[in-house]
Amino acid sequence: MPRNYRKHPAKCERCDADFLRVSGQKTRYCSHDCANKARSIGFAERFWSKVDKTGDCWLWTGGCTSYGYGAFSVSTGIAKLAHRVAYALCIAPPPDDLMVCHTCDNPPCVNPAHLFLGTRGDNNRDRAAKGRTQRGEAHTSAKFTDETVKAIRARYAQGGITQAAMAREYGVSLQTIRCIVTNRSWRHLV
Repeated sequence: MPRNYRKHPAKCERCDADFLRVSGQKTRYCSHDCANKARSIGFAERFWSKVDKTGDCWLWTGGCTSYGYGAFSVSTGIAKLAHRVAYALCIAPPPDDLMVCHTCDNPPCVNPAHLFLGTRGDNNRDRAAKGRTQRGEAHTSAKFTDETVKAIRARYAQGGITQAAMAREYGVSLQTIRCIVTNRSWRHLV
């Protein structure tokens, strides 16, 4: 066997059997028999076969996004968020301009009883009401503490220093300082 045809361990998507897949191939099944049987399974049956319904939250057991949301392949090369597919199967196809939100705040959950439609703003307000929004110095990309932001605002309000000078002093962009002094960022400190 040539070097570029190395085999790697894989797991059959239908029967969970271990098999060896040739490098570069996207074989998902251990045999032609499994592949043929998988094709004959209906869309809904294939979807629900990847869901663990043992708890209150029905957890997606298939592949997930980097944010923990289930991803379901609806056709070759096209994946949809699993909770959107669950909503479509049990309630109605969600409009493209609305999000399918979780009441349980559990990304892999696909229980239709835990899902509701909302805008991005609705989802953000729900997140904030539940205390899941990181603001100020608790935010992972924060460059300042709450006290530093208060000091920047106080110094700028007194006058005698420009936003550009403060940006150089603190080693950040002019836009960062401008957003702080105009209350476009760190609004919770106003």
